[in-house]
Amino acid sequence: HMRVCGIPQLLCAITAGALAFPSAHPFMPKPLMIRPFSTTLPFSGVRLLAASNPNDGSGPANINQLLKEALESLEEEKRLRKEIEGRYNGSRWVLFTNLPHYEMPIPQVDDFRNPVGRLIEKLRPPNNKQTIPLNQDSNLVRCPPSSYFITDSFGNPKTGAHQLAHLFPHSRDRAARWTPIMELIVAERIEPIGKKATSLFECMVEGYRKDIESDRDDGTGLVYQPYNTLAIANQYLLDNQPSCCFFPALSFLEMLNWDGEEYEAIFMGSEARVVREVGANGGDLLECSGDDERVLKAFSGSRDAVATILGLIKSYETAGKYNSNRYDSQNYLLSRSLGKYLENLSTTSFRFPAPVNSSDFKYRIVKFSRARALGDYSDLVGHPAPIPLLLVAKSLNAWLSHLLRQNLIDGFTVPTDANFCTLLPFCGADESDASCPVCLARMMVLGDPAFESLDYFDGDDERAERIAANQEIVRTVASDPLLARAASILHQRHHTKRPSWSPRALSVRLSNSSMFHRFQST
Repeated sequence: HMRVCGIPQLLCAITAGALAFPSAHPFMPKPLMIRPFSTTLPFSGVRLLAASNPNDGSGPANINQLLKEALESLEEEKRLRKEIEGRYNGSRWVLFTNLPHYEMPIPQVDDFRNPVGRLIEKLRPPNNKQTIPLNQDSNLVRCPPSSYFITDSFGNPKTGAHQLAHLFPHSRDRAARWTPIMELIVAERIEPIGKKATSLFECMVEGYRKDIESDRDDGTGLVYQPYNTLAIANQYLLDNQPSCCFFPALSFLEMLNWDGEEYEAIFMGSEARVVREVGANGGDLLECSGDDERVLKAFSGSRDAVATILGLIKSYETAGKYNSNRYDSQNYLLSRSLGKYLENLSTTSFRFPAPVNSSDFKYRIVKFSRARALGDYSDLVGHPAPIPLLLVAKSLNAWLSHLLRQNLIDGFTVPTDANFCTLLPFCGADESDASCPVCLARMMVLGDPAFESLDYFDGDDERAERIAANQEIVRTVASDPLLARAASILHQRHHTKRPSWSPRALSVRLSNSSMFHRFQST
């Protein structure tokens, strides 16, 4: 036996073996015409079996077999290299923009009954306890501390490039468009935000307190919870330019009854660049083939969830529950236009992606550990699970954006020159951002045009990045000179309307800041 570690050695061995047999041998094949070629692929090793007796008739057969094994090994090396390169550049896994799609009927959703897990039930104010919603004048960080997240969504160690993205938005105006999703999560009809000062919606979303002088009760408020958060690099690919789909490997019924258990999800980007930029080509690198039962379960469960969500939005639009000046914002004109499109009697179906159930196709798997509520720091590992229905809702935005770019939303006229759309809007520039230090810093880091006139001191850029990544905790906007100046600019641009951020209130807070005095002197 001898081991050959390259093509040239293999060819020499084959030639030597051929010369060892007389040309009159009855099994001697015609001379092989092998064209020389070069390769940079390393051989893992090919065994050559040399005949102990060159006249026993086994030599030529062995040589042909060895050549076959060598070529097979070469193909295996090529396959492995292609797999490694595909993982590195993000082209290995299925992209949702390449999937076929079909017409899915939009059901009429009148009512629903499903049990609510204890995790969500903890957000509900007790019946025997007087509570009022947390007023957004309270300046609190509306993100959980980053210490809950040991890794990002894909198992990568956290870096400064990672951000904690809200799934359900903390913005009041935008949260109102998510009311149907909240109804699915809590399994009951709730009054839209703003209808009553003590509405269940506001208490569950923003948290509640005992009286006007109290702070928020610990553990309340969906927007503060780790299970409303996704740690991801380049958050704009989830929000501003939705290009990511997360389909939980759960049935729709399992999503409704979810109580914080760990689960897996199928991740798909719109293109290989997106896969790389969000970090899906690193971390745990979990995957499955297209014929895996998790793929079918993820697509069928998400299809049923999307159909129900669209049916609820359609019923909301038809009943006029969205018709209020409170929600009449140009910042999400496309969201309102899509809602009106769903309201039309002629809109009875929706295109939904179909999985490619072939072992030749690979899907990126994401694994979430059990969900965490505020205060639960026991045995932290990986990325705590977000609410599955919220992942589906964010994925719907990405899929709708793809249909919009391909002109596949039949009968819908785009009101603006848009390449992306959000039926369910994300956090944007409104009164919530002026009160949340994390979101305000994110707007600054992402270069929001509102801050073109904002002056920075030495180190302000780096500090804003740390605050945006939730690596430096700032309790209130008013306590930080840089954030207070940014909030002042938002107010001047009519982004905010709350009395607590009136020009007079801001001037008092800024005048008490030593950095503001240095800013004035320069």
